[in-house]
Amino acid sequence: MIEVWKQCPACNRQYHIELSNEQTRKLFEYEHKGGYIQELFPELDKFEREFLKTNYCSECQEDIFGAKKEKEYSF
Repeated sequence: MIEVWKQCPACNRQYHIELSNEQTRKLFEYEHKGGYIQELFPELDKFEREFLKTNYCSECQEDIFGAKKEKEYSF
């Protein structure tokens, strides 16, 4: 597992998500080639994918998008 750290642009706090080596490779591919994040990461939920895509932490996603968390996240 690899910890991927990102800074939330809304609250400026640092957060991380743990990804497998394969998921890390897919993230690199997504960041450099694009594509649909939901197709590359179907195993992640919408909060995790949004974090990888925009860096918004789960708390800020709730505030900004009005989404409701069903579980607690480390980011």
